[in-house]
Amino acid sequence: MLAKVSYICHVTTIRRKRILRLPGKVLVRKGQNVDGIDNIAEGNLAPEHVILDIASGLGVPRENTKLNILNRKSAQIEQGDIIAGPVGTPKRVVRSPCDGRIVLIQEHLVILEKWSEPSTIKAGLPGEVVELVENRGAVIETTGIILQGVWGNGNIASGTFRSVPDNPEERALDTKEKSCQDSILFVRQCKSQTALAAFAALPIHGLILYSLAPALITHAMQLPIPVMVLVGFGQLEPDQKTLELLTAYEEKKITLNAESWDRYTRNLPEAVYPVPAGEEEKTPAEGAYLAPYQQVRALCTPHIGKIGLIEKLVGPDTLPNGVRAPAAVVRFSGGNKACLPLANLEIVV
Repeated sequence: MLAKVSYICHVTTIRRKRILRLPGKVLVRKGQNVDGIDNIAEGNLAPEHVILDIASGLGVPRENTKLNILNRKSAQIEQGDIIAGPVGTPKRVVRSPCDGRIVLIQEHLVILEKWSEPSTIKAGLPGEVVELVENRGAVIETTGIILQGVWGNGNIASGTFRSVPDNPEERALDTKEKSCQDSILFVRQCKSQTALAAFAALPIHGLILYSLAPALITHAMQLPIPVMVLVGFGQLEPDQKTLELLTAYEEKKITLNAESWDRYTRNLPEAVYPVPAGEEEKTPAEGAYLAPYQQVRALCTPHIGKIGLIEKLVGPDTLPNGVRAPAAVVRFSGGNKACLPLANLEIVV
C-alpha cells in the first residue's frame, strides 16, 4: 500500500514553489540567494472596486458619456483627479473617490480598482532561486534538515532552535528568560490558553508543539508568531526517538514556515535547517510502499504519534473494530507491539 512520507530531521534537497494566488510583481531574480523571511513577490490579492456612473454624475445622456471621459483603461489615478468632464453650466466633473487605476470603461460606467497595501509572499526557506514563475513568484531550492508538522497558523520566522524539556504548563509561567531570546521553541504539550499566551509573551520568534489541545486552535491562529503542531491534537506524549532527533539540533538556526496544509501544492508546515550541499541523502518520493523494517508513525489511537518499525505485513486481517483491512505488526520502543491498519501508518524518514 502506498503511504505518505513525512520528514523528521531528514537531510534532503528541498524544492518549494512559492507563488501568489493572483498575478502580481516578482521581487527576486534567478540565482539569487534568499532568507526564509525575505519577500519574493507582492500583489493585491483582495482588490476592491468602485463603480462610477458617469452619465448620472455629469447629467448627460448615456450615449454621449464616452466623449467626456478623459482617462483611459489602465490609467493610474489619485483621489480627486478628474475622470470625466467638465460639462454644462456650472461646469460639472466626476472625480476619483480614491487612489487606484481604471480597469474598465463600458458605455456610461467606469470601474476603478482601489489601491491597497499589497500582500507579500515570503520565501519560506533559505536557499537559491532556481526558477521564476512569471508574475506569480519563484521556485526555491536548498539542502537541509527538514521537520514537517501537521498544522500551522500561517506565519513565518527564523530563530535558534531550543526545546523545553520540563513541564510546559509550569515553564510557560516563568519570567521572560534570556535563554529564549530570538528562539524557535519546541514544547511537548500545550493544554491551556494561559500557557499558550505566556509562551507567546516570551521573547521568542516561533513555537513548535508536539501536540495542542483542540480548544486552543483558534487562539493559536491569532498569535503573531508562527505556531506549528508536529503530530496532532490532544495530550500526546512524544516518543523517545523523536525527542532524541529534535534535541540533536539544539542551538541551530532554523526557519519555521507554519503555513497551512495546501491540498494543491501538498506543502505542509515545516522547519528547515540548511546544511552544506553534498550532505543530503536520497530524497524519497512523495509516497512510498510500506514494507517490513520501515520506520513508521501511527496515526490512530491509542498509539497516535508514536514511531516504530514494521515487523511484518499481514492481512487482510480482522481488526478490533471488526473491519477487515491490510495491516502491519509494528514494534514500538520498549518492545510493545500492535497490529495497525496500513491506512493509519505513514513512513518517517
